[in-house]
Amino acid sequence: MTNSNILINLVVPFFFFFMMFFSPLVLNQYVYYAFGMLLFFFVITQSHRNLFTRSLLLSLLIFSSFLLYFGLRSTLSLDKDMLKRMATVAMFIGTFVLNYILVKSFLLKNTTLVRDRLLKFIAVMFNVIAFYCLIEYALKFNPLFNWMFNADYQRYYSINRGYELYRVSGPMQHPIVMGNFLVVGTFLNFALFSHLKKNIYVVFALLNAAALFVTFSRSSYIALAAGAIAFLAFSFGQKRNIRVPRISMPKVIAFIFIAVALILVMSLVQMDGKSLIASIAERFSGASGTASVAQRSGGIKYVLDMMLHSNLLNFLIGHGYGMLSWDMRENNTSIFLSEFFIIDNQYFTFFYEFGILGIIVLFAGIVSILRKTFMNRQIDHSPLLRFTLAAFVAIMVNIVFYEGAYWTSIAFLLSFVLALNTNLLRRN
Repeated sequence: MTNSNILINLVVPFFFFFMMFFSPLVLNQYVYYAFGMLLFFFVITQSHRNLFTRSLLLSLLIFSSFLLYFGLRSTLSLDKDMLKRMATVAMFIGTFVLNYILVKSFLLKNTTLVRDRLLKFIAVMFNVIAFYCLIEYALKFNPLFNWMFNADYQRYYSINRGYELYRVSGPMQHPIVMGNFLVVGTFLNFALFSHLKKNIYVVFALLNAAALFVTFSRSSYIALAAGAIAFLAFSFGQKRNIRVPRISMPKVIAFIFIAVALILVMSLVQMDGKSLIASIAERFSGASGTASVAQRSGGIKYVLDMMLHSNLLNFLIGHGYGMLSWDMRENNTSIFLSEFFIIDNQYFTFFYEFGILGIIVLFAGIVSILRKTFMNRQIDHSPLLRFTLAAFVAIMVNIVFYEGAYWTSIAFLLSFVLALNTNLLRRN
């Protein structure tokens, strides 16, 4: 192993550990800028030779587009706070690209054995967090990670602030973000069960699913279902390509027993006189007319109205990095919740900030990833490729309900999924 490999083999697991347990610290702007510069340094010094030039070009592209958007905005007014806002959001996208290149470089420089060790390490962290979330729900308090959180976020899910449900957040600060992670953790453990042939990963997958339920995140439930559909669709494909796996009866019995036990526990756990299952069902049945639905539907209507009445240039290329939140704040525009200057929809936020051309590029990229993945479903490492597909679909569905790409932890998670996906396709 070369010295370069030794360093990247230490750096990548460290970044995963940091993002999974300490990501709220990145919400501090100084920590965030330091993190971004450190990440850029490691990408430049440790990236695979085939990715080095690409990393420089992508960084240059993001910087150039930032200058373009700022130049267009500054013709109207020059504001240092606006510059800072645009730079911060541009760094979100830049961080996503750098994360992808760093993880991809790790995978290219190492053997499949080292890759599997990394996946097992990541799974262990998912499982520890899932177990902690169940403890947090039992305590109705987040004893380990509460000190890192922005107090403003706690009012959204804490029963101490009058909310009807306690929604676990683990180390991720917000239940939706935590739910997004637990969905991916569920699929990763199922993939490792198929890939490594170890039954214990089924138990861990169900552990992640159980923790997911107590986030009470409707969007994460929907994301889990969407990912599961993609997971199953990948497994079947065209009839001539179907290869029925040989699954032993003890494995089937064990899976059914654990699933039934999980459902039974959820039925027995009482909360305000209702079972946990009933509480989850009420999250959907009572969704109509809630602030959550009004905020998101009103946000979509607001963006469409603003874009359709924009000039041609803004309609084509948008208003620039982070400008939806900025413009709403400057105009004192709230959708439903007072002084809540976001719309809780990543795609329409992206539409406002990067225009119709940006949306076309985004969806072309999503379709390309899905198409290439389905076309290669017969490769040797199909359980892992199936995981990347399910996780990617789940994240893409979940960000319909919040600005997930602007959470550094979610951007890191997505970059990991895409790096693994493209690495598996490249090996094929």
